[in-house]
Amino acid sequence: MLNSLSPIGYGAFSNCQALEILEIPESVLTIEESVFVGCKKVKKP
Repeated sequence: MLNSLSPIGYGAFSNCQALEILEIPESVLTIEESVFVGCKKVKKP
């Protein structure tokens, strides 16, 4: 994983049906809109 400051862009993971768990590094300061729309298996910890 890159150690630079970078956003997770609009719709980056939208409709990713297999996505269940992800780790967001501290270097990500911005998560734009609709990133997880349609990701039905992603749960809040």
